[in-house]
Amino acid sequence: MIELAQAPPWLDGDERWIASAGGAVRADVTLWWKMTPQYGARSTGFLGRYSAGDRDAAATLLHHASIRLRANRCDLAIGPIDGNTWRSYRFAIETDGTPPFMLEPENPVEWPSDFAAAGFAPLAHYRSHRDRDLGVREPRYVHLDRRFSALGLSLRNLNMNAYEAEMRAIFILCSASFRQNLLYSPIEIGEFLEMYARLRPLVDPRLCILAEHEGRLAGLAFALEDRRDPSGKNVVIKTVARLPERRYAGLGALLTDRIRLAAHEAGYANAVHALMHESNASLAISRRFGGPIRRYALLSRELRT
Repeated sequence: MIELAQAPPWLDGDERWIASAGGAVRADVTLWWKMTPQYGARSTGFLGRYSAGDRDAAATLLHHASIRLRANRCDLAIGPIDGNTWRSYRFAIETDGTPPFMLEPENPVEWPSDFAAAGFAPLAHYRSHRDRDLGVREPRYVHLDRRFSALGLSLRNLNMNAYEAEMRAIFILCSASFRQNLLYSPIEIGEFLEMYARLRPLVDPRLCILAEHEGRLAGLAFALEDRRDPSGKNVVIKTVARLPERRYAGLGALLTDRIRLAAHEAGYANAVHALMHESNASLAISRRFGGPIRRYALLSRELRT
C-alpha cells in the first residue's frame, strides 16, 4: 500500500511530499506555487526535486501533487523545475547514447513516462549539440567583428583576481538577457554568487569572454572544461548572453564564434552547445557546427479544465 506524507521542503519550496511503501520512500517531489511566474494569463505551480523508483508510488504522488497545486489556485502544473529556471529543470527524453556532460541534468528514462502517465505533455523542448569542428571559422562573422569594433565594443577574458565583481556584472547582464525566457523569474544576487562560487575552481578565464560597451557588460560567452569527459578534450558552452538592445543583435553569434576559437586554441577538440531552447537563436547558431546529442522536455498539465 502506498502512503503519502509531508516532509521538510527543499530550499524555498512550499511543500514536499513523499510516497512510501513497506517503510521505504518510493517517490519524492517538492512543490512551488507562491513565487512562480505566470504563463500567459495562467498561474503556475512547479514540481521539482523529483525522484521515483516505483511506478505505482510515482502515479500516486503525482496525482496528489496536482491536487495540492490546484488547491493552491494554480491553473497549470509544470515540471520538472527546482523552483526556478536558474536551477536544474527539464527531463532528457531522447539521446544518441553519448555519456552525460558536466552540469547536464540527468534522469532515468522512467521519470518522463511517470509524468506522461499523470497527464503531463510537453510545454517546451530543448537540445544539446556536439560541435566537432572547433577549428572551422564562420566567414560571415567577420562583418560582425568589424561592426562591433566600429561601435566601440571590446572583448576581454574574465579577470580571476576580481572574480566576485565580475560575477556581479554577469548577474546584471544575465538578469536582463534572460528576462524574456520562458518561465523566467528573478533570483537574489546572493544565490547567484553562491552558485558561481562553487564553480570557481572549474573556471578557466580563457573560456569566459566578456563584451564591454559604454562602461558596462553587454555580452558574455562562458564555457567550462567537461570534467566528465575522460579524454579531457571537451568543453561545455554553458552560457551565451547579450543585452536585449537592438544594436547588439548578432553579438551572440560573434561570441559563440570567439568561444569556439578560444577552446580550439586552448587545445580542446570538441564542444557541447548545451541546453538550448528549440526556438532560441543560439540553436540556429550551433546547428552550423554540429548535430544533436540530446533532447529535453519541460512538461505541463492543465489543472482547471
